[in-house]
Amino acid sequence: MHFSFDHYYWEMKKAGFVIYPGKLTAVDTFRIGNIGDIHNEDMNVLCEIIENYMAVKNNEN
Repeated sequence: MHFSFDHYYWEMKKAGFVIYPGKLTAVDTFRIGNIGDIHNEDMNVLCEIIENYMAVKNNEN
């Protein structure tokens, strides 16, 4: 699977999350941070969105 930060960024943003590009490697990576009050349910939703995105991308290949 080819990872595109730009595509992933916009899919995450549509779901209500903002991610940031990774800075430590030459390949596309991302970082997740938070500002404010975060709860277990917020993290569960985020993980579900990531899992669904990766499942769709894996099925495309």
